[in-house]
Amino acid sequence: VRDFVNEFGMQFPVAMDTAGQVGQTYRAGTQFPTSLWVDPQGVVTDIKYGPMSQQFIEDHLALIR
Repeated sequence: VRDFVNEFGMQFPVAMDTAGQVGQTYRAGTQFPTSLWVDPQGVVTDIKYGPMSQQFIEDHLALIR
């Protein structure tokens, strides 16, 4: 995963679920990539399975602001 993050120059935190607990809870191991939207209080507010475009991210952020 670190090589993938470095290769694509990702500038956001990428969590490692070494015990598999998060993957089980959010079905994160079934589709790649899986992105969790987390609010400032640490609550998962949305889950996106599959790739996201820049436009999708901008549209989603506009909805939650």
